This record gives sequence, structure tokens and C-alpha cells, in this order.
Amino acid sequence: MSRRPLLACFLTFVVLASPAFGALPVTRAKDASAEAQQAGAERLKVALERFREIARKQPSLYVSRSGALVYKCARRTRAAARVVGTDNTVFTSPPFQPLAQTFQLHSRPGSDRVLYLDFDGHTLADTGWNEGLDPSIVVDPFDIDGNPASFSDAEKRVIQQVWRRVAEDYAPFDIDVTTEDPGIDALVSNGPGDPEVGVRALIGDDAAYIGEAPDSGILGLALLGTFGGDVDNPALVFSVAHGTDYGMIGDTVSHEVGHTLGLEHHGDADNEYYAGHGIWAPIMGSGPSSSVNQWSKGDYAGASNAAQDDLAVIGATLATVVADHPVDQASAAELGAGDVAQGTLIRADDQAWYLVRASAGRATFAGAVAAESPNLKLGLSLRDATGAVLSTSPADRVPLSASLTANLPAAGSYYLVVDGVGYLDANRGFTDYGSLGRFSVSGSWQLPVASTAGSSPLLGRGPLTVAFDASNSFVPGGTVASYEWSFSDGRTATGPTPTVVFATPGTYTATLTVTDNAGAVRSSDVVVTVTSSPSFNRPMSVVAASARWVATSRSAGVVRATFRVADSAGRPLPGVTVAATVAGLDSATLVGVTDRAGNVSFDTAELAATARGSATFAVRGATLAPYAYLPARNKVSTAVLRR
Repeated sequence: MSRRPLLACFLTFVVLASPAFGALPVTRAKDASAEAQQAGAERLKVALERFREIARKQPSLYVSRSGALVYKCARRTRAAARVVGTDNTVFTSPPFQPLAQTFQLHSRPGSDRVLYLDFDGHTLADTGWNEGLDPSIVVDPFDIDGNPASFSDAEKRVIQQVWRRVAEDYAPFDIDVTTEDPGIDALVSNGPGDPEVGVRALIGDDAAYIGEAPDSGILGLALLGTFGGDVDNPALVFSVAHGTDYGMIGDTVSHEVGHTLGLEHHGDADNEYYAGHGIWAPIMGSGPSSSVNQWSKGDYAGASNAAQDDLAVIGATLATVVADHPVDQASAAELGAGDVAQGTLIRADDQAWYLVRASAGRATFAGAVAAESPNLKLGLSLRDATGAVLSTSPADRVPLSASLTANLPAAGSYYLVVDGVGYLDANRGFTDYGSLGRFSVSGSWQLPVASTAGSSPLLGRGPLTVAFDASNSFVPGGTVASYEWSFSDGRTATGPTPTVVFATPGTYTATLTVTDNAGAVRSSDVVVTVTSSPSFNRPMSVVAASARWVATSRSAGVVRATFRVADSAGRPLPGVTVAATVAGLDSATLVGVTDRAGNVSFDTAELAATARGSATFAVRGATLAPYAYLPARNKVSTAVLRR
């Protein structure tokens, strides 16, 4: 990756109006009381002391001719990009929204605080940027293909990626990061108590429109502490200086908007901008966009701005969102096997808790972080009902997603806890301070085995009496608490072996639901077919059966059973509909039709090549007019493979 110029900021604010220095009243001396003059003098003294403090540690600060305080960062090269490690997990959102919706993206629609990512050009008038320049400054739209009049699909993809990066940086806060113009009233304050305020991030053009040379190396400008002011003073991001690097554009937006919220730079003893270490860099520093860029409190060695707690400074303007997930064991939400839960971790002490009802055996869980520039390193732990930790995900590895595996000792209630964690320590990686953001989790584990394998007959002429059988059901490490049956004709039954009569021809589905002693449930379906065929006068039966392992890859395969159906003379019968069940390594009801040789084959679900146990296939019925299936004449009715 090529080396990039330092993220440069040009930060200007009028001393008497800056929140960073206190809101000093502008009062004509002849109209001011002695008390007002004295108060103003005291506040000005405080402001000047604050200026000296910042100037000592950030030497790019100077006073312009107009009396404004200016941050102007010189061009310098970045540290080489550092690879974090590929995160192959899929976040709950797709990589791109429909491109037609590129300019209607919202991270928190309905919020009273707005960060508007303005890519389509803008005219600056009556802003802090116009002082000393033209009263009307036209800023060209974001453009990477030489056609500023329209946005190509490639440009829309970059815009969406920038939006995702910025939205992740500000995910813990109640602010809507949007690409849709909210209107000027949603950005500026219309007086005390105005609930809707925000800031525009103006992304486009180069630095020439602000009076700087296009090749100056300045990538962004911001007025310190101006978020939600009574003037539309945008944070400026010069897209020409970034090219197609959506990572750099997104990081620059978050950095510059951070200044509008009152943040200063994070540096070290030698540099105003800290380039980071290992895989980490502060958003208010100059780390490469491939790093884990997080908000910081200057807790790394040699920090020049250790007094600045980024989250606290931002929090003075933006409220932290209310947790969108269960936060403790008492409020834990149930997570079903295969379900996906998602949320946002908003503080270092924030956790998400999920109840898992599982049988004994292997349980696996996976957690994903934002696909685009995650701030969160995910930590997972599995706990028992007492809160004791049974297993945790490794914390000393990248990528930032997480997984864990545990062998559960018994059927019971367990808790999956999701947390933001650090990596190594503050000087080699990062603490959990800024490990915040969006996540999703899912898992798989052992559940009760609901088996209908003994049910028979499943095919025949009505009225058909079927003896259902759930006696092969079991709970690993526990006991079956209940058997419940429901039928597609509306009837129900309970117990392991109910008998049901189906009088009307048709196809019926019987659903068995097994509940274990911990409350975990598992269901299985069996299909019953009732015919109205005329009296059968030609017998048929199963004359041969076999089972074998069929590899589907080097690490997986299926067990395949084959049955042959013939008439009373031993002639193979094609076109026979055969119903069968499988139990053991798999549990299912299967239906197939014999081929020209009278053979029909059934497969289990795909199994790991290391799977051990047995698969038992059993024929439960067969039909082909005008033949009658006579199971008493079967030479064989089952096929078994043991591994």
C-alpha cells in the first residue's frame, strides 16, 4: 500500500465564541457595567490560559490576522499501513444497500442529532470559512471519474462505504449519520431549546476553494466546537486529496467531526498526531485506515494529550444511546439454535446476555463485528446458571470477530455473554475503552432428539390407522419432559405412542415436539399418505436392501441406503412411491420413487467424515396402483450402516 500524507486539519474558531474557551460575551465597553467587565476579563484570562496549554502541546496552533485561532497541519508521510487480519464473518447488514438508495442512508433515523455526509456539492455563504475569502464559495461534488454532474455506481459504492465507517465510529451515540439532506433547520440551532441540531461534513473538491494550494497535503478542515451552532459551519473533507480511498475519506470525516464536537489531537512526545502502534491508532491521531481506529483517552505511553477522554468530550454534546440488548443475566433474551441476535455495545462495561437452553454435548458460538472498519473487538463467554464461566473466546488474536466452543456437561440453561475486549495492552494493542460498536452472534448446540422412526404405517388406503412412535427420542445429558403431537388436520395428541385414524384420502403432516428437562425443544415431522385406490390385487414387497458411505468431500459425506421393490414373481417395479425413515446419525422421514431397476435410494444429511455411530433406514410404506404393498412378504425392511 502506498504511503499517504498525514491527515491534516485546519481548525479555526473565534476566541470569544468558542466552547473550548468559554462563551465570552461581546460587550461594548461604554455599555458594560464594572461587574460585567470584570467577569469578561476573568473569562478571557481563562481562555488565554487554555490557548497557551493547547499551543504548548500542539505547535500547529497560531493566531491569524483576523484574530482567529487556527490549526494548520504540515504535510508529512504516514506510517505504513498495518494489516489487521481478514474478518471472514458476515455482518448482519449486506455489504451494500441498493445503490438507488445511496442518498437515503440513515444510521439512526429519527435522532435529534444529525451528521450529514454531503457529497453532492454545496455553496458556502455566511460561514466561518468565508471570512477573508469570497462571500460565496462553490464547492464541487465528490467525484472520482471526471464527471461531477452525476454519480456512477463506483462512486455510490465509495459513498456507502464511507457512510458505514463513520456510522460505526459514532455507533454508541444518539446521532443519525445520514447521506440524505436533512434540511438546514436540522443542522443549525434556531435558539435555546432547539432539539434538532447537527453538523454537515462537506466531502468534495480540493483545498483550493479555502485558499490553500491543491497539493498542500491538507485533507480536512474543521472549526473547533461548532457542532450544533447557529451557523452552518461544515467540517471540510477534500476528496481530491483522497482519491478512491474510502477508508481515508471515512476516517477523515470522523476525525474532523470530532473537532466540531470539541476534540483535540492525540499525539506523543515527538508528534502532534500519533500514528499508532501495532494494529491500533486513535481516530484523533493519524493512523492508517487499515488500523483499528478507535476513540482514545490517551492511555498509551508518551501520550501528549492524556487528559482528553474522547468519549466524555463527545458525550457532553451527544447522548449515549440506550442499550438495544439485554444487559444482564436477569434480563437475558433466549437465543435459539441457528438464530442471529445483534446489537451495539455502547460502553466499556456494557455486556449483552443471551439465554441458551441446550442438551449435553458440543456447543459452538460465533460473533461478527461490523464488516466495514469495526471499532469493536468482540469477546464471548459461556456461563452456567450460577454465572461460572465455562469457556471464553481468545482475546489475544485478530481478527476482531470471536468464536468459542464448549462441551456442555448436562442439559440445562446456559448464558452467552457478549463483551467488548481489548487486545494485548495499551502500548502494544488497545484496552477495552474504545472497543465499542455493532455485533451479531449465533450458535449451534445439542438439542433433544425428536424421532418418529417407529411410526407405521405411513402409506395406505383409508381409513388408515397409524401407530405413532416417539420412543426413539432422547435428550443428551438430560430427560424428556414431554411429547406433543400436532397434525395438519388440526388434531393434537400427547405422549410417546398415540394412535390416530385418518379416514379421508390425502396427505397429512404429523409434527412431534420433544421438550427436555431444561425447557429446550426440538421438533420433527412425519408425513402420512392416505389413498383412495381400488382394491389391490397384485402384491409387491421389498426384496433387497443395502447401505454405504458416500464421500461428498475429503471431510464429509452421507450414508446412502438403497431398497429394491419387486412383484410376486421377483420382477423389479419402477415408479413405486416408497416412504422410509432414518434414525441414528440422522433423523428424518424420506420419500422416493423407484427407478427402472426397481431401486430407490435415500441419503442422510451431510455428515462429518469423523462422525461415528449408526444410521438405520426402515421402509414404512409403498404404493403403486394396482399393487398392494405387503410388508409381511419383505425379504428385508431395514438397511443399517455402522461407522
